Amino acid sequence: MKKGRWYRSAGLTLAGLISVPACAAAQTTAFCALRDPVIQIYELFPEADSYRSLVRTIGKDERRRVVDELPFGLHFNELGSHTVYQAIADSDPIGLIHARSEVGPWGLMEVVWALDRDLRVRGFRFQRLRGIGSRDALERELAGVLEGLDQRALEGLVRTDAPPRTLTPEAAEVFDPLVRSALKAIVVTRAAWAPEVSAMSGSVRG
Repeated sequence: MKKGRWYRSAGLTLAGLISVPACAAAQTTAFCALRDPVIQIYELFPEADSYRSLVRTIGKDERRRVVDELPFGLHFNELGSHTVYQAIADSDPIGLIHARSEVGPWGLMEVVWALDRDLRVRGFRFQRLRGIGSRDALERELAGVLEGLDQRALEGLVRTDAPPRTLTPEAAEVFDPLVRSALKAIVVTRAAWAPEVSAMSGSVRG
């Protein structure tokens, strides 16, 4: 799938992992899909020249692993059949795109996560977010706190149960659900796409 060809395609969607109350209330898959998927893939991984979709059904073993690793509860129906995208540069996998929905302070928010080879937060985009102020400014502020964090670091933020004091009030309000979303994205990806994650982390780095 080359970038130039697929930028013109309107048929690609990414089924994100969603929180059941929000999606069930909406009675639609619109809240669970990655909008303009190719554009977002190449924005988050500008060095990529292609990508592949990875579809996986999360079984009992993977569910148990996810529940055991998360430091907070998870609704059973948040896990099922899902797709993530693997960004590729020069035939080398360089990261994954994972979309999730979470209930935020102002309603449903949708977050698209970019994870590097080692499943650290490389970046993110708010695909849907209600609130005041600039979404771009909020992304830049929170990216400064979250980028580069791995599972253990995110778990520490959850247990701290308080946003950094340097955040603006708007960023502080969305901080906790955003951290939980990132942690779910990493844990679920590691459990359900273990072979791809292992191969990716062991690939030759430039």
